[in-house]
Amino acid sequence: MVVTGLGGNPIAVLAKQLNLELMPIKQDCPLYEFTGQMVPKERDERVEREFNRLLEATTYMSHQLNVNSINGRPVSLGQALEIIIKLQIRQVKEKQLKHGRERCEIQEKLNHIQQALFPLHEKIKDSHSKYLELKMKHEELSDQLGEVIRDQKAEFEVKAATRSCWKHLPNMMLS
Repeated sequence: MVVTGLGGNPIAVLAKQLNLELMPIKQDCPLYEFTGQMVPKERDERVEREFNRLLEATTYMSHQLNVNSINGRPVSLGQALEIIIKLQIRQVKEKQLKHGRERCEIQEKLNHIQQALFPLHEKIKDSHSKYLELKMKHEELSDQLGEVIRDQKAEFEVKAATRSCWKHLPNMMLS
């Protein structure tokens, strides 16, 4: 048996009266897994912090919220811990649902943007093919005449087609 707090402890008094030998326990008391391996210190500390947090929550529930009984029956520490854990699980599930909804909204916005980009992509492909066509004509004429020729009408058509594609892009990104 382990007796903690010998000063004023009736168990310690009984042990003394019965001449039982009490052995001091070191502060360093390692925990072991069921496999016989020592529990890593970080995990032990994490579990202890979580347990202490749960105890604080049950204390708050009992003292601040005055929840000490359910249906006229007193609430034990174990029941209070179960209630707190169930509330935490519920809170996590609500956060997961909210995250899922936000993710769906973002996906819908992305789909909207992609649908708006598709016609622009087609316009850009058409403009590029017109550009390549005009460039080939320009090179052919330049080769035939032996000098560089500028077809201002063709240049204007290419620039206008390109500008119309890019003009729609900022508006689409804002919506």
